[in-house]
Amino acid sequence: MGIRSVWSAFAAAVILACLPSPAAASTQLDTYARADGFVQDQMQRLGVPGVAYAILDGGTVVHQVGLGVDGNGAPVTADTPFLWGSVAKPVAAAVTVELARQGVLRLDDPVRAYLPGFELADHAAAARITIRDLLQHTSGLPFGASMLDSADPGRRPADVLPALASVAPKSPPGTAHLYSSLNYLVLAAAIEAATGHSYPEVLTATVGRPLHMEGMVTTAAQAANVPRGHRYLAGRPIGMDTGYDPAGVAYGYLGGSLTDLTSFAAAQLHPADPATIGELHAPGTQIKPGRHYGLGWRISDLPDQPRSVWHSGTVPGYFSTVILLPDSDRAVVMLQNVSGFFHAPALLATAQGVADLLSNEQPVSVAVNLTYRLAGGALAALALTLAAILATALVRYRSPSRASVRRRRLGAVAWVAAAATLIAAALWGTQVAFDAPPRYLWLWAPDLAILSWTTAGLAAAIAGLRVRRAMGHGPDIAPAG
Repeated sequence: MGIRSVWSAFAAAVILACLPSPAAASTQLDTYARADGFVQDQMQRLGVPGVAYAILDGGTVVHQVGLGVDGNGAPVTADTPFLWGSVAKPVAAAVTVELARQGVLRLDDPVRAYLPGFELADHAAAARITIRDLLQHTSGLPFGASMLDSADPGRRPADVLPALASVAPKSPPGTAHLYSSLNYLVLAAAIEAATGHSYPEVLTATVGRPLHMEGMVTTAAQAANVPRGHRYLAGRPIGMDTGYDPAGVAYGYLGGSLTDLTSFAAAQLHPADPATIGELHAPGTQIKPGRHYGLGWRISDLPDQPRSVWHSGTVPGYFSTVILLPDSDRAVVMLQNVSGFFHAPALLATAQGVADLLSNEQPVSVAVNLTYRLAGGALAALALTLAAILATALVRYRSPSRASVRRRRLGAVAWVAAAATLIAAALWGTQVAFDAPPRYLWLWAPDLAILSWTTAGLAAAIAGLRVRRAMGHGPDIAPAG
């Protein structure tokens, strides 16, 4: 046998040794088939119109599927664009760490080094907040929903700074993890100040272009080409347009296709600079035992479970998840075109279930939040009751009244109080319960918003009839007793 033949045989043996055995390949295919089946079951159970997801192994996409349809009725593919929600945060963290590597900024510098006008109600606290605090949500900034999800086409990240000047921090900087997208809004403003370029430009230069994320959505014009997402009405997904916050690319209004997001996930598993990734994925601040928040990533390191580095994200109409499994060098990337505040844990469980299958664990479905069902049922029952009362009132409006003047006035006062209570609940209920403005209920639970305003409107109509009768303009709406 010649030397060339010997080397050919040796090369063939090496290649064969590196290939998975037929049994291993069969096991992988079975896992992927089970993953597809689980995702399809979840889609049916939760009414998800469309899903695109991928499994990565060794930094390479080994399984990729588009299921269902997008908001235009076209089949979902790996190139269908979605909005990513808070998965934008690990991307923003990667941008920031790359800028730190280049010497453009430093993670432990105070925010005021780049934004001298950054101010809070607590002047001393504002002076101590660092770039790292923003990345880890340890700045003490509140949720601040009134400053998020704005569709103002001219808005820039720095535009939030004047409103922050009157905001009191919830905790001293660096002491507690309080998740708030305001951190990444301020971070984007700091990046723009440090570089002299818009955040989308910096994002494209540092992450998007090097990773060939050619379908990224970073502007309102690009977002206009994203098929509409869906929100839940009475448990059913309904296509609705999503406003776009041009200042929010760092905290949630970044988008793109599955192909784009898998490129980012692959670079997190197999980076050009391992030290940089080590800093991103290091447990930064503890949320609770076994769960930490690093630089833009959640880290779960629980007993008897594989370590995972992950983040989910949602904006109205869309839900996304990236789960890295560093110990097995695998990842799951999933995009779904539906959202709901009370449905988020169940939607997250779809991606987590695929990750469980990769770890030879049984996937677990999560039920939709019971509060959503109870609140919806109670509001629907109240609306039907009020509608029946109003209908009876209108039928009896021209009938003679046997009620006394005093009784009519007391009834009017009672209904005015009831209407005022329901209107106040519709206006300020979300502010009290979730520290969010009333529009947030429409963004995240539109069915509950409709029911809230319907009950308030019906009560106001009944109160109006009662007041008219009390003023002598018509009969009482209830039978005399």
